[in-house]
Amino acid sequence: MAVYLLSSFLTLTLCLVSVKAAYPQGCTYDSTELLFTCNARSWSLPMTYTDFSSNGEVPQRILLREVDGELPNGVPTGPTFSGFSSIATGSFDPNYSPSLHIRCVSNGQLIITQGTFADMGYVTEFKIEDCDILSLPANVFTNLGNLNSFTIEGGSIDAMVGDSFTGMTVQKMTSESNPLGLFAIRNSRLQSGGFSFGALYSQASVSQLIVENANLNVLQTDMFYALKQLTYLSISYNSLTYLPEDLFKGINSLTRVDMYGISWACTCTNKWFISWLASNNITLNGDIVCGSPTSYENVKMALFDKEQCEQDTPCTGKSGVVVGNYCLLIFDIINYALLFITFVLSLIALGLIIHTKRQVGGAKDAKQGGAGNGKNKMPPGMRKNSSSSSFNKVEDMKSISSATRRSMS
Repeated sequence: MAVYLLSSFLTLTLCLVSVKAAYPQGCTYDSTELLFTCNARSWSLPMTYTDFSSNGEVPQRILLREVDGELPNGVPTGPTFSGFSSIATGSFDPNYSPSLHIRCVSNGQLIITQGTFADMGYVTEFKIEDCDILSLPANVFTNLGNLNSFTIEGGSIDAMVGDSFTGMTVQKMTSESNPLGLFAIRNSRLQSGGFSFGALYSQASVSQLIVENANLNVLQTDMFYALKQLTYLSISYNSLTYLPEDLFKGINSLTRVDMYGISWACTCTNKWFISWLASNNITLNGDIVCGSPTSYENVKMALFDKEQCEQDTPCTGKSGVVVGNYCLLIFDIINYALLFITFVLSLIALGLIIHTKRQVGGAKDAKQGGAGNGKNKMPPGMRKNSSSSSFNKVEDMKSISSATRRSMS
């Protein structure tokens, strides 16, 4: 009996050891969330794909927690991941995005280099949380390939270069249950106060860009130049005081901008973005209050604009005259004046032509009428003399006839 019990105990122990050995050292699996959680304090690198899948599970979602230090890309201490290029993506649950989540201990540091994420191109959701990232070297995320979402949240970013994000593409992935195209840096302090020049040039397919509470105090004029598919932008809760003009130029897909919690340097030139966004049918959300001048501190920029700035009219920035809601440009005024003068001169010319024709016609008619009457009529004086002569001749004839009768009798 004792031998049987001992044999059963050894068998159970071996089974437990076998089950435990099915996962990489320091990792556990939650079947309800399809999530492997691996603790940096107890793992043994590299973490190989076969160790994750030897018990039938697929490492669709991985959380690396309590990280403090380097995730190596090779020997002698690494690499961090190995063999994941053979992962069977066809067996993924479509209700969960393939993800890699890195979470540091409190005040923990993170060192990553190009090659750290080798063979992890199947991941579509990537996140770093609460880590002091010492550096984002060039092409550090290139092995991740296409991502539906990329997030750095909490902690800080000590340094980056222009090509830090080159090689990965954040875009709306229609294969995902929730297509996002999200690039987000939230509550993570940018120690330099901004992005390196050209850092976002490689992200032409991003749909949503969120840089919130990130110690962002400067934006280059062409920072968003390449983001032709951007529809939503949030730069809330940063140390900005103004936006450079033409910041949004060329972003024709933009529909919404959030700017909460920013203390603006209110001047009559800094307010340009309010009217620009409105005229381009882009929704602006935020309190938009002044941090300076002191007389307008915590006062809405709209009131500052009304009281201190020349109000925009339809002719603002143009040479012209306001007519209702329309700006009549000087060039248009000159054209209209010339047209009017031409019209008036045309009327005068037409009047002169009609008047001249009438005069010429009247003179011609008078001439023709005078020539016809001259054949049948004599002047009045001549008509009177002729009548008198005829009367005298008749009287003379009567006298001669009377005398002849008397002499014959």
